[in-house]
Amino acid sequence: MKIFLSIITILLTFTTTVCAEEFEKTKIVVTEVVDGDTIDAVILEEEKFVTIRFADIDCPEYSKKSGRLKKQLKQFNKSEDEILKLGKSAKEKLKYILRKYEKNIWLKETPEKVCKNNNDRLVGIVYAGDINLNEYMLKNANCIEYKCSEE
Repeated sequence: MKIFLSIITILLTFTTTVCAEEFEKTKIVVTEVVDGDTIDAVILEEEKFVTIRFADIDCPEYSKKSGRLKKQLKQFNKSEDEILKLGKSAKEKLKYILRKYEKNIWLKETPEKVCKNNNDRLVGIVYAGDINLNEYMLKNANCIEYKCSEE
């Protein structure tokens, strides 16, 4: 009987944790992939258009117009052409996975990670199904870890 009660307690704890985590996520519809670490989206429950910056990552820029390109020459230790090529690849990888999961995209806001020069963007972790896209982009799209202190 003690084993049975222990199993029930563990299951209830797990279920509560999973449910609590789900409540922290907000359903979104992606309208545009800006680059490898930024998307435009609509928060469905608020019917609000937002720009979302992926927390804790920085992907290579894909355009020479970006003001961050010069800084990334040092960060990535690559040439401008290499960064731009990697940036285009990162953007395409993100587009692909977002299309694949387009009906199951979620945002978990992380307001504690908002940097000074955030340009009115939300900052958070974006999920495609159960895939943490912030981690996915770090592992698969030549993105690097990024902290506000680097601003």
